[in-house]
Amino acid sequence: MLAIFRKEIHQFFSSITGYVAIILFLLANGLLLFVFPDTSLLDFGYANLNPLFELAPIIYLLLIPAITMRSFADEFRSGTIELLSTKPLSWWQIVQGKFWAAALIVLISLIPTLVYYIAIHQLSAPPVHLDNGGIAGSYLGLLLLGIVFTAIGIWASSLTANAVVAFLVAVFTCFLFYNGFDAISKIPAFSGGADYYLQMAGIKFHYTSISRGVIDSRDVIYFASVVGLMLYLSKISLQRRVWQSGGSQKKYLQRALVVVAVLIGINVLAAYVHGRADLTAEKRYTLAPSTKQLLRRLDNPVTIEVFLKGDYPAAFRQLAQASEELLAEFREYGGKNIRFSFQSPGQGMTDSARMTFQQQLVEKGIMPFNLQVQQDANQGYQEKLIFPGALVHYKDKTVGVNLLKSQGGQDPNETMSASEALLEYQFVNAIYKMQQPRKPLVGYMLGNGETLGVEVYDALTTVQANYQLDTFSLQHNAFIPRDFDLLLFARPTNRFTDEDKMKIDQYVMQGGKIIWCLDVLNASMDSLQTKNNFIAFDRGLNLEDLLFRYGVRINPDLIQDLQSDKVPLIVGNVGNKPQIQEVDVPFFPLLSPTGNHPIVKNMDRVLSHFVSSIDTIKGGDVTKTILLTSSDNSRIVPTPVEINLQNLRDRPNPREFRRAYLPAAVLLEGRFHSLFHNRLDRAQQQAIAQVSGQPFRDIADTVNKMIVISDGDMIANAVSRKDGPLQMGINPFRADYVYANKEFFLNCLEYLTNTSGIMETRNKQVTLRLLDAQKIKDGRTKWQAICFLAPVGLILLFAMVFQFIRQRKFE
Repeated sequence: MLAIFRKEIHQFFSSITGYVAIILFLLANGLLLFVFPDTSLLDFGYANLNPLFELAPIIYLLLIPAITMRSFADEFRSGTIELLSTKPLSWWQIVQGKFWAAALIVLISLIPTLVYYIAIHQLSAPPVHLDNGGIAGSYLGLLLLGIVFTAIGIWASSLTANAVVAFLVAVFTCFLFYNGFDAISKIPAFSGGADYYLQMAGIKFHYTSISRGVIDSRDVIYFASVVGLMLYLSKISLQRRVWQSGGSQKKYLQRALVVVAVLIGINVLAAYVHGRADLTAEKRYTLAPSTKQLLRRLDNPVTIEVFLKGDYPAAFRQLAQASEELLAEFREYGGKNIRFSFQSPGQGMTDSARMTFQQQLVEKGIMPFNLQVQQDANQGYQEKLIFPGALVHYKDKTVGVNLLKSQGGQDPNETMSASEALLEYQFVNAIYKMQQPRKPLVGYMLGNGETLGVEVYDALTTVQANYQLDTFSLQHNAFIPRDFDLLLFARPTNRFTDEDKMKIDQYVMQGGKIIWCLDVLNASMDSLQTKNNFIAFDRGLNLEDLLFRYGVRINPDLIQDLQSDKVPLIVGNVGNKPQIQEVDVPFFPLLSPTGNHPIVKNMDRVLSHFVSSIDTIKGGDVTKTILLTSSDNSRIVPTPVEINLQNLRDRPNPREFRRAYLPAAVLLEGRFHSLFHNRLDRAQQQAIAQVSGQPFRDIADTVNKMIVISDGDMIANAVSRKDGPLQMGINPFRADYVYANKEFFLNCLEYLTNTSGIMETRNKQVTLRLLDAQKIKDGRTKWQAICFLAPVGLILLFAMVFQFIRQRKFE
């Protein structure tokens, strides 16, 4: 076998044809990846080599058959095959010798592409560079793909004495194995389960999996099976052509069928017993245990339509690719019950039908994104409305999933990175909600000055869309039933009596969960809308002792922050015309998520109005987790304090804002102790038990949770005269900024009511790897020349060294 291997290597590199084939492969890659703007890595924006691993298989379809077409065809044509058969070598050794020689040539053609890696590494924006583990896995996938194409090419060459025919047969077979099964699976007749298995029979399915940087034993076994089958068929073909007559066709066919059956059995077994290694730096293709469990338990198909198909900028193409890769991973655990497709919203519809469909997407919560697209180099930019979202169908239910997070004024690249990190949570949460036999019941508390007006319209509709919602009054009920999974106190204004607190306390002791949105001062947006100045003072809600018992204290003060929202104010007059200018309002802090808790992980800033600081109480059985804080340039203003809009025209002095990270939202988890411990005699306790049907508890039986937010306006929404109630987190004067209030509110609800562990998927971290735009601008031509010419130069250098060694050997 070694002699055949050496002979093939020397024969290939002794002729100009071999070098031409490899050089053409490298030139094609250089043009597509660094010169042509539509596919250029320099214009892609991201520091990875994904376009290489997408384009290289297409080029390999032509390169590898050109390398292998003469392997046996020339032996047949020249008559040397009979001479070869007389050597002390088995047919299997002959086939393997030629196969490994061709595989080495494929590897040699791949090595110069490492220049692309060096270039992108140098052009990446520090401090983050390329994902070396993921790229190593992708290169391994491309090498395995090349080896499979090589085996197919060897088999095609064993069929004929005509090298051109062998080339065409190899190209067709490689294309059929790579794209054919995937194309056939999309025929409507195969939808419903067979499409998944048809895709698994094709090379593209396994190459796509391994090229992401995930090494799965099923993919490796599949590649090895195809290689083994093709080499075995090559051996049979040689035996039949050289030694056997046509009458033995049946015997060879039977042997081939047995080998095929054995290989299919091995692959079926591998589907049930397998291992995998995620080589990516962030383990981005490793699903959370809760996700795997949910997908394995699917009892009906889940169909996902993703509306990210089109000629979009690199950031949206990256989001689409990440979505496709994630859903492919979903299919690994959900099998045929996971079906997905990518399409343009309203594709193939008339204009009126498309507008109707897009309106339905908005109603499902998929918000449109206005994209500026340059249609032609000589024309200006044109607006294009896209819907970066998906519809998830399960049985007779449909849920909309918004894949693009709201930016909230932050960097768009960071927004895209956070959107990608949250994909698993977005999809799996939608599936989970549709599977729930019963939605959790949320109680909206009334009776202490809470409102049901338009200012909480978005909060109420948000709760109603995801949960069961009912109102509840402490004054008209003797106790709070445990039918409520969660209570929401939204900006109460009236004093809570001891009787009210007793009902709340025993609800908590029995495992009930609460979200407190409290304004302990009378400062609110309502006050500001009715007058330009007022005095902020304590409302006297009488909740201090209750909250203190649970582990927190809301201070009677206000936080001012240099990181704040803006409002338009009249700053002067010019020619009897008022001059309006946006000014910062330090009383409207933009609160920052803190820590890695699932509620706030990968979340933007939250808009607040007149927020108070929170202190946590040390000790006890309760864990305190700070969720939202002010920035590192803030201060505390004690009350009473005058709020005057006119004073905002004066620029604040930064030296006065020296406090940092003042808490404004806290999660409490643990076994809460009752406020009324040792305060009630046995008769009073029995009376409470008789009324509620539950014994009085002075400590919670199980670990419980609640969230305390020191701003009642955080879940309130502005109201526009033109559009009515807006989404929470929107400043009506700056409607293009949507802060994360709604996301934070939903996450709080989800964390307190969901026991499946799905919230943990929000902790996934995706590192943003970008190219340095300034480096590309300064050195574009240089790097284009390097990446276009250097790989070719390496092959020419190899040719010179090889010829020099060959000449010295045969002198």
